[in-house]
Amino acid sequence: MKAFSKREKPKESIALTAFMVTLNVILNAANTYLPFIGYFFACFLPLISTIYVLNTKIKYYPIYFIATIALAIASTPLNFSYTLLYLLPSLFCGLMYAACVNKKMEAELSYFYCTVIMFLVEIITIPLIDLIYSTNTIENLLTIFAINNLQYIHLFIYGIIFLANALKEYFAYLVTKDELQKLSYKMEETQYCSMHLLVMTLIFSLMTFAFGFIKLYDFAFLFFSFTIISSILILYKLISLHKTSVNLLIIGVFIVSWFIYVFYAQMQNEYILSLIMLDVFPIFLVIISVIKYINRLMALREAGEEKAQ
Repeated sequence: MKAFSKREKPKESIALTAFMVTLNVILNAANTYLPFIGYFFACFLPLISTIYVLNTKIKYYPIYFIATIALAIASTPLNFSYTLLYLLPSLFCGLMYAACVNKKMEAELSYFYCTVIMFLVEIITIPLIDLIYSTNTIENLLTIFAINNLQYIHLFIYGIIFLANALKEYFAYLVTKDELQKLSYKMEETQYCSMHLLVMTLIFSLMTFAFGFIKLYDFAFLFFSFTIISSILILYKLISLHKTSVNLLIIGVFIVSWFIYVFYAQMQNEYILSLIMLDVFPIFLVIISVIKYINRLMALREAGEEKAQ
């Protein structure tokens, strides 16, 4: 039995909206005024929006969205950059999480989609923050970490932002997934990697090579970062099979991928920009996953035929 039930009546929806908006504003204020402890509280922001969407009609979401942003900005008038960087993406992530739960989508796809959404919202938000506060957020971050003078760092910047969002979203994902299960909202878990994710990984890898070939390296490394995250998800599924042959094959294709990268880098005499050649590893992982998926289908088919006989 779910701890929450669908709020169909207007009075029930309004009460839930007020409660969830208040929670968002409190956690956002904590994240703003208590940066270290508040960052932990910020991990719960997507969960609040997810629960709200799952338990109300979607027509109430614009009210919830606008009220949350307006009150959050009002409660942090001196500096609402955290509201734009953390709360705003969480509202979109919550909507995506709820859609994934309702559509019974695989957990790894839910995580990946929410990471992409958080990245896109942040990329749109950063120029807005720069405009409001007359600053350069990206340059400030590079300076803080003392990497602003590194060669090619600006070509990597969007990929780095995506990977940072992937790490940030991972903690939010763990919190959301765990708490949703406590509320009897189960996220789908499958033994084998989603075919959807495999296709996306293959497309991202090809896009990496395509942009690298025409020397648009900022886009190439952005798609490279996409494949890093998707390949980690694929790798996790393959290792979870606990097959020694699969694990040895993974090690083998990684070694081959590394030698391809080193050989190409030596030919080009450029080890940094040649990193995109490591994107052959995700392609190998996709091939291994497809082979395992086909073998599983064949095994199920043979088992069904034997049962029929």
